[in-house]
Amino acid sequence: MNFPRNKRLISNTEKLILICIRLNSEKAHALIAEGVDWKFFRENTIRTGLCSVIYDSLKEISRKSRVPEYILTILKTTYQYTAAKANAQYRETLSILRMFQEKNIPAVPLKGVIMALCLYGDVAGRGTSADIDILVEEKNKSEAAALLEKAGYAFYDSGMTEPERFWQHSYTKRGSCPVDLHWTISPYILAHDDIVKKLWENAELCQRDGVSYYGLREDQLLLYLSIHLTGDAHLLRLRYICDIDALVRKDKGTLCWEKITGEAKRYGISGSLYTALLFSKKLLGTPLPDGVMKELERGVFKRLLIGSLTDERVIFSRNSRRRKFIDRFLKYLLFQILETNSLRSCLYILFPPKEKIGKRTYRRRFLSGISKFIYGIISKHRI
Repeated sequence: MNFPRNKRLISNTEKLILICIRLNSEKAHALIAEGVDWKFFRENTIRTGLCSVIYDSLKEISRKSRVPEYILTILKTTYQYTAAKANAQYRETLSILRMFQEKNIPAVPLKGVIMALCLYGDVAGRGTSADIDILVEEKNKSEAAALLEKAGYAFYDSGMTEPERFWQHSYTKRGSCPVDLHWTISPYILAHDDIVKKLWENAELCQRDGVSYYGLREDQLLLYLSIHLTGDAHLLRLRYICDIDALVRKDKGTLCWEKITGEAKRYGISGSLYTALLFSKKLLGTPLPDGVMKELERGVFKRLLIGSLTDERVIFSRNSRRRKFIDRFLKYLLFQILETNSLRSCLYILFPPKEKIGKRTYRRRFLSGISKFIYGIISKHRI
């Protein structure tokens, strides 16, 4: 039986998790003294995949504040288990990259354990991924696929949607992590091949444990992570927001913001960059230069929409109205809405004409869309 939880304790707990990601001991001590829900803390810390970062911070905080010993023990055990899985993924990723290297196929590992090492200095710093994502040039995708199949991986077609066929193929192998072979970075930018070309032009040759591969330059990685965050409701997952924050903090002295914002506008992804930076700044206090957000600022309609979603409750509560609004309605529409140039275009995406979806479902879709849209906007003031 589920009992209602104290809203104040839950709010304190959500804030404590965010504070542990970017250690602020004074605020943490105050929240713990006021009271937190440790069960909720444990559940959500494990779910975020950020046990490594949060455990280290909580251990430091526990020197002056009373933290239940069982919480520290559970987080430590979970991290050790995650680290073992992450190291296995690391070895498997290097094995695939070595295979491509031997056949002179340039490859970029996307996200995953390689990025965890770069941003967090720990293969388990962002948890483990459900699969290994590797980007190759489209001209090499057939040869890369053949190498995977030769290594024992089998093409996995079940459940693949039509758009997915045009930007990635999935491969599975018993006892191994699934592999997603990409030749572009998102189904939402299929019409913008110049973005991927630019990524390859600026990719940097890297080497790790004797294996050579390519990595995205910091500014290009930020744009990629922003696109990824706003696609398919990934902004509901805290670790993707943490990736944005970790990248900006790590490279804040070398990032050229004028160039980043200029490229975002040129490629039609400035809405995604604005949303990613806003989420990161509001939730994690990401340090940004003056003027960056103003340069990317959206219109009133989009600011209201994005602002209604940037809240701890959206990230942590699975029963949040706004979370359901994103997951059930905006999941596949948010990227397009963020990158449109007019309110009329937004409404066209939200409520397509009956010629697009058929007369039979038009009335139901229209009424349902309006109710969900209004529900999502006003729910911020009701939670």
